[in-house]
Formats: sequence, C-alpha cells, structure tokens
Amino acid sequence: MTPKQEYIKHCKHSSNIGLFFQPFWWDELCDEWDVIKANIDHYVAFLLYPIEKKKSLQFIRNPFLTPYTGVIYLQPDYNELIKQQLTFQLINNLPKVDVIHIDFQPNTTLDSVLTSTTLKHTNLLYLTNKDDLYSALKPALKRQIKKATRNLIIYENPSIDRFYQLYQKTFDKLNVETAFPLAAFKKCWKVCQEHECGKLIFIKDEFENDHAAIFLVYDNIQAYYLAGGTDAQYYGSGAMSYLMWYAIEASVDMGKQIFDFEGSMIPNVDRFFKNFSPHELHYYNYQKINSVLYSIYKRIKK
Repeated sequence: MTPKQEYIKHCKHSSNIGLFFQPFWWDELCDEWDVIKANIDHYVAFLLYPIEKKKSLQFIRNPFLTPYTGVIYLQPDYNELIKQQLTFQLINNLPKVDVIHIDFQPNTTLDSVLTSTTLKHTNLLYLTNKDDLYSALKPALKRQIKKATRNLIIYENPSIDRFYQLYQKTFDKLNVETAFPLAAFKKCWKVCQEHECGKLIFIKDEFENDHAAIFLVYDNIQAYYLAGGTDAQYYGSGAMSYLMWYAIEASVDMGKQIFDFEGSMIPNVDRFFKNFSPHELHYYNYQKINSVLYSIYKRIKK
C-alpha cells in the first residue's frame, strides 16, 4: 500500500480530518497530488502535497482556495520534539521541484525545524453561544449589523458565477487582479455541492441589488470564511457585517466549534475581522526556490 493509499484509507475511518485535507478536495482541485509518510518510533505523520506544472517549471504549493496544507499527525498527543522530527523528515523527502511554497496548517511544528519560513496569521472565533458571541462584537460592528437588518435580506443562491461577479468587484475597487480564477471557484463549488460542505450566501436590498456575498465552507469541526465580495457602491449599507455575523450564527447552528476567518494580508480586511473579537493564531509559510531562472524572474517582477 502506498502512503497515499494508506492516507485515503485513514480518512475513511477518521472524523477529524479537516476539509482541506480530504482526498475528495485534492482530487478535484489538483491535477496531481501525492502523500509522504514519516514513521519515527511508531509515531506516524503524513504530508499532502500537489505537483503543479507550469511551462518548464514544477511547483509544490497550496492548491487554489486551499488556505492550509501540510502535516497530519496520526495521533493528537505527539510531543513537540516528535512533531519536529516528523516534520523535518517529511519536508526533506519532498520531491525535488523548482519552487516550494506551502502554507502549513496552524498546528504544524516548523519554527525550530526550518529557517526558510515566514510567519502569517489567521483569526479564529471559538464558537460558544450566540449571546456571548454577540456581546463580544465591537460597538461599531453592532451598529452596522443593526442597520443592515432593517433594510437588507439574506438568502442562499447556488450561482457561483453570480458570486464571482461580487468577488471580482472587491478587487476592482483595490485596483488589483483577483486572487483566484473563476475556474477554481467552480471546482471548489462542485466539491461543496457533492459533499454538502459549503454555502453561497448573498445579501440584497428591496430592489434585488446584491450588496455582498460570502463563500462559507465547513467540515465536522470548523467553518471557514473561504472568500467574499462586496459591491463598492453599497459599502455603507453594513451588508458584509451582517452577512458575516449570519455565517457565524449558521456555524453555531450547525454545531461547529470554530469559525476561521482565515486572516488577510489586506490591512482593512484584517481590521474588519478583528471587530468580531477573534483569537489571532499564527501559522507558517515555507518557501524554497531551486530554480535560478525563477529566482531571476521574481527579482525582475519586483
């Protein structure tokens, strides 16, 4: 049995494998992916990785719309030393490609294992009861939510094309290219429909104008704000504030324990997330460039 076959078998018997580590997610979003296994004194870990080919280069990097990849420790009670040893063994056994660029899930032990890392952060909201969660919201956010509830209507719509229109508008306002192509969203939405692990939630006014939308995905334990978009002409309506709060309430109703905002490198977006009083959690990005040509390209692009 190959490590990939062993990992797939493990997933079939485990209820704790996160959405972004499910074989069905990788089968749809990756052209090619594989698994490495490490075993130290009967402690076992797996590392999922995609192989992406672009022109003459090969990449190992997170699939589109997959915020985390990295190590799955087979038992949750491994001590930090064992985790470090397993992680080091796994990364050293990655195939030789031109570029490695991986965002590891937050519980991956990397800091004392590798030097080529960048620290990033996400925002997690630990879901208790709705009253306590609402009490923790910043006052300005509460005002936005109250304002939106008076004039706007939340509804679900299975149109990924309509969602993408709003997603694009957010980037148009920033005058930058969209982070992910429509094709990636269509693949992701297909997975969510087939496995009942996602929702497209919109918010509109009485004239049927969509103000904003979010793509919510979830597994057995967590819900994730995967992506969202807002029409700039309705920024003052409080739509996204109300929509995000609705998504959090829906996550509570589904019995999820954590809501992951996934963080953002855009300061305004990060500040918006902080209004919900989440906990900031760090995770690591690991990069290694083996291609001289790619290194030159990156320097020229800057």
